[in-house]
Amino acid sequence: MPGLVNEATSPAGAVIYLSIHGEFQEFPSLTVRSFDRSFLLGAAGPASAAALKGWPCVILTDQLIVRGYSSPLAWAATAAPSPAAADPAATTTVTAAAATNVGVNGKPEPMSDEKSALVKRLMELTKLNMSFTLDCLTQNHWDLDASLANFAEIAARGGLPSDAFLPPS
Repeated sequence: MPGLVNEATSPAGAVIYLSIHGEFQEFPSLTVRSFDRSFLLGAAGPASAAALKGWPCVILTDQLIVRGYSSPLAWAATAAPSPAAADPAATTTVTAAAATNVGVNGKPEPMSDEKSALVKRLMELTKLNMSFTLDCLTQNHWDLDASLANFAEIAARGGLPSDAFLPPS
């Protein structure tokens, strides 16, 4: 589209690429989702609608992707999880692979005994699998009572998928 990008201030069609990642809570189910939004910005051409309204740039592309929740820890520099930790049918014992947090230096740090006990207790009470248990506790600031209340509210609304639970034993 001629005149869309200002060639004088955007030599060779130079643009800015923005990529934003975040999370939000969907209502009424209270399901947590993640999103990625990408923009391609260019200097506004003098005849563009953006320039005529006083905007210095124009959005060339805008892409929004909504997906299931993924913790920011997914992008941490750690070793790949062991197959046992990725298996939702794993036992209710908190394994070493699943019980790690990423520290400030990017290296895995073991989960405290207190947090491990909270994970085990919430799994026993709710029958949630490890992944959903960790998400529930993390989103409720490791408060067992708040986690149980949040679980009960979401479960009552039918907001939990069947794969959130441990398989029947």
